Amino acid sequence: MKKVIYLLPLVALLFVFAANPKVKEKQKADGIEFFHGKWNDAVTTATKEDKLMFIDVYTTWCGPCKALKARTFPDKELGNYFNEHFTSVAMDAERGEGVLFAQKYNVGAYPTMIILDSKGRVISTILGYKTPEQLLQFGKAAVAKYNKEYKKG
Repeated sequence: MKKVIYLLPLVALLFVFAANPKVKEKQKADGIEFFHGKWNDAVTTATKEDKLMFIDVYTTWCGPCKALKARTFPDKELGNYFNEHFTSVAMDAERGEGVLFAQKYNVGAYPTMIILDSKGRVISTILGYKTPEQLLQFGKAAVAKYNKEYKKG
């Protein structure tokens, strides 16, 4: 009987969490949503969704790279624009697919942010830490350049 009495508060707590939609619902974070998966899958996603690709090429030891991740990428306005227009990918230039990517696109400084079309053509590149406003301007300029110079209408 004692075991049942001890379990009742635990069971009641489980019902509270199960019944509360805010606990069950995964909160969507503000900011840029980065693709998680293989490079080829990211390209396929960008092609299907008719989006450009935003690639953040970083290293784990890079201070400005960490600042971008902490202060710029979480910005709500930036995220709204980038999530609508880009498939965003973060590439560690010293690990996995990021090593070959950095070599292919001649990345020699960090952070380097590159906007590509789904065919791998470089639309625009920017280096170093950028504020949300600066990165938003960069993204908008790249979309305008792509629409003017590359997109067949």
